[in-house]
Amino acid sequence: MKNKSKRSEDAAVLLRKAEALARKQVDRTSQDIAFLSPEEIGKILHELRVHQIELEMQNEELRTAQAEIEGMRARYFDLYDMAPVGYITVSEKGLILEANLTAAGLLGVNRGELPKQPLTRLILKEDQDIYYLHRKKLFEGGEPQLCELRLAGPDGAAFWARLQATFAKGPDGEPLCRVAISDISEYKRAEEFLKSNYALLQIAGETAGFGGWIVDLKKNICTWSDAVADIHEMPHGYAPPVEEGISFYAPEWRKKITRVFNDCAQKGIPYNEEMEIITSKGKRVWVRTIGRAVKDENGRITKVQGSFQDITASKQAERELVERKELLTAIYRNAPLVMMVVNADRRIQQINGFATQFAGRDAEDVLGLRGGEALRCMHVLDDPRGCGFGDFCQRCVIRNSVLDTLETGKTYLQIEAPYFYQEKDNKIKEMTFLTSTTPILVKGTRMVLVTLQDITEQKQAEKQLKESEERFRALHNASFGGIAIHDKGLIIECNQGLSEITGYSLDELIGMDGLLLIAPETRDLVMNNILSDYEKPYEAVGLRKNGELFPLRLEARNIPYKGKTVRIVEFRDITESKRAQEALHRIEWMLSKESAALKNDYTQPYGDLSEFNTSRLILDSVGKRVLETIANDFLRLPESSAAVYEKNGDHALGLFASSWCRFMDQASRQLCGTNDITEAMTCGKWLCHDCCWKEASQPAMASGRPVDIACQGGIRLYALPIVAGGEVIGAINFGYGDPPRDKEKLRELAEKYKVPLDELTKKANEYPSRPAFIIETAKDRLQASAHLIGEIVSRKITEKKILTLNEQLEQTVAEKTRELRERVDELERFHDATIEREFRVKELRDELERLKNKDTK
Repeated sequence: MKNKSKRSEDAAVLLRKAEALARKQVDRTSQDIAFLSPEEIGKILHELRVHQIELEMQNEELRTAQAEIEGMRARYFDLYDMAPVGYITVSEKGLILEANLTAAGLLGVNRGELPKQPLTRLILKEDQDIYYLHRKKLFEGGEPQLCELRLAGPDGAAFWARLQATFAKGPDGEPLCRVAISDISEYKRAEEFLKSNYALLQIAGETAGFGGWIVDLKKNICTWSDAVADIHEMPHGYAPPVEEGISFYAPEWRKKITRVFNDCAQKGIPYNEEMEIITSKGKRVWVRTIGRAVKDENGRITKVQGSFQDITASKQAERELVERKELLTAIYRNAPLVMMVVNADRRIQQINGFATQFAGRDAEDVLGLRGGEALRCMHVLDDPRGCGFGDFCQRCVIRNSVLDTLETGKTYLQIEAPYFYQEKDNKIKEMTFLTSTTPILVKGTRMVLVTLQDITEQKQAEKQLKESEERFRALHNASFGGIAIHDKGLIIECNQGLSEITGYSLDELIGMDGLLLIAPETRDLVMNNILSDYEKPYEAVGLRKNGELFPLRLEARNIPYKGKTVRIVEFRDITESKRAQEALHRIEWMLSKESAALKNDYTQPYGDLSEFNTSRLILDSVGKRVLETIANDFLRLPESSAAVYEKNGDHALGLFASSWCRFMDQASRQLCGTNDITEAMTCGKWLCHDCCWKEASQPAMASGRPVDIACQGGIRLYALPIVAGGEVIGAINFGYGDPPRDKEKLRELAEKYKVPLDELTKKANEYPSRPAFIIETAKDRLQASAHLIGEIVSRKITEKKILTLNEQLEQTVAEKTRELRERVDELERFHDATIEREFRVKELRDELERLKNKDTK
């Protein structure tokens, strides 16, 4: 605005100079010109041309300023006059200085009639005090005030309004009151509906109990509940005699309450009455009193008890209900909307004044007609049967909403509906209505209340604005990557690219704090660059809607936007670029490390712990050199430290390729205070040993699953069980991760391990970071190593079993051979004896035969 004012002042100065120069030039006579030299004439012509150019430039600037003023007027009209609430400005004396169209519409007057009129004339007399206190507090304290009261226009039709007032000062410093007026009639009607429901709940309190009382007829004492005492404005615990309790009733009701109570106490006749009491503080209160007789086991009435309710609000609600009905009738008749009540045949049963004005006909002339017939729809004559039967009617939003509400009872609120209105000169005007249909019961018959709000001008303005935005967005979205315009971090415009990068919709991004798109760890960097107007590319970490982090490159510039300086920033997702860099880094690391074998020529000062191995299953089955070769496979890349444990915790192998692990292990070993290795391993002060075995390897063996923990020495440990033949026989682990570089954490470690902080800090800074993929690769190889060790041990165990079986078999074969030899020897002896006997028998037979022959001769 200052620039425009300055342009106006400059224009005035130039105009005065131009007029003076023109007068000067006119006053010159031809004789004067004759005496001028050519140089002077040229100078004068030059000045005239310069002033002419200045005037042309000033004229163009004025046209531009005029266009801007017209745009501001249009925006002012949209923001002020077309606001959904009424705005008025009131002077300290209570006079209306300014009002928007909505306020005039709410009050039912022309806008021009409001200025210089006291606002109190539009406030019902009963609510004047509310406004007086509201206005007094505002001008005395300067704090915003809010109140609810009833307003009425010249026709006397009142409506409930909520007034929100703020203190302001005028151009000359005079105090002003700016008031926003909202029609809360619907809210009040809902409030009254709730009050009615509350009255019903009070009646239901006969069984639920809002306040109870009991009269002991023998003692003639009435006992009240706290609620009953509160209604009478008496202290809790008050127990009056019956006569005193009856005395609280208003004089006109005492006779009746005495009669119904005595009938109940003497005859057992219950009562349920509404009467007035006068409290101890003189307040008249309507109450509902309910009494019931209580009989003893002999049927004698001994007590009367009942409930007691304050129904003053209910009585007030009854009176107000009548007033509300009158108010609703007034609103219906005078509301600035087309309002109709139609029956099941869609024929108009009632119509308000605004609708008859729109139709240009009296109410009597349109009753019984269908809506399109009454409101001059151009499609009424499309079908001989009239409104609702033509081809277009089948798609008519108004007709279909009414029919569905009649059929299902569903309410439709503010649905846009095109409408083709036939004017008196037969010209067709296309309009847009906001249509609402609500089911109502009229004398037990379902009907529909139809309201139509003309939003034709609003839709046209929206269409023009949308077209303008689409042109801008088309250019905006042509950019690759995400683009956002923000004002001090608050996004006021962005393109589709930013939506695609972040996962937020465009509607979610507009109005969002742009720092929410940045991960917390880099927000300070981004905020500092915003505050310092930094305009070079830089990297940060982005945060998507789903919580995913991603690398981001940002580059921003300050630009003028709608009269102020804002910042436009380009978002580039550099995930792929980072992946390519990481892949290159991986290749370089692999090339530098893969070919180098791990050296294990270092032994901790306390010696080789595998020498104290008593189990030796893994150590003897695999062999120390083979274990070192296997460990070399997974330690070659991370260059860390590792250990292989037997099932009982004995070391099968310990490697310290990491200088950090060597330093921390030796430091914790010295904490043991003993040279005996066995004592040291059980003292509980050898932190690295205990963590490696008890906190990592033992849990891995117990669970049969990998264990990944934070090591006490500042890094991490990854341990796996070693399984052979289905049985866990040991564990293998290695350390990984960067040592802490935080000073506080290093100080804690230095105190725990009793080492100099400077030396520990140096060791941490010397430790080269390992890429994440190297650690993952080492973990995979560790798994393969654990499996390989288990297989070797399984085979060794199997080999031992086979050797044992062979020895047993050879021994059995030898025994069986010896037994067989003995049997063969025995058989041979038997065979020899048998043959000898047969020879002897033969000899005897021969001898016998010879003797026989001899005898014969």
